[in-house]
Amino acid sequence: MKFGKKTKIRIRASIVLAGVAALLGVAIYLDPARLEKPDNGYSMLKPCGFLHTYGYPCPTCFMTRSFSYMMHGRPDKSFMSQPFGFLLCLIVIYLGWGAVQVLYTGNPWRPFWRNYPKKWIILFLLLAFLGGWIFKLVYGTFITGEFPLK
Repeated sequence: MKFGKKTKIRIRASIVLAGVAALLGVAIYLDPARLEKPDNGYSMLKPCGFLHTYGYPCPTCFMTRSFSYMMHGRPDKSFMSQPFGFLLCLIVIYLGWGAVQVLYTGNPWRPFWRNYPKKWIILFLLLAFLGGWIFKLVYGTFITGEFPLK
């Protein structure tokens, strides 16, 4: 079976939108207040081994909580939980918006980052990832005193 160009674009957009909906749907389903507790009752979300071994969070610690707070309308708590998770959630929402545009128009989507070289985008994301981790380490150690775990 042969598909036209617009149909192929819409199929890809449907797949992206399904992934975005699944990810954000799980973030909406999860209760961020429950995620604050070490024994949160979610069987698939076990505590981070790195955090419990070393007393400090790994680079991806608190991403789930950050997504959940963002989807529950608390961008302030989302950012404080994990700044890179906050940014990643915004990117996922933006991708979903682009997929909806493609499904509606049938035309290719041009995200704003296409104007920049890939190496700069990768460098920005890497620095944001590391910056989010460093922020969480510094904030949790010197401001809130939650690290190291006792």
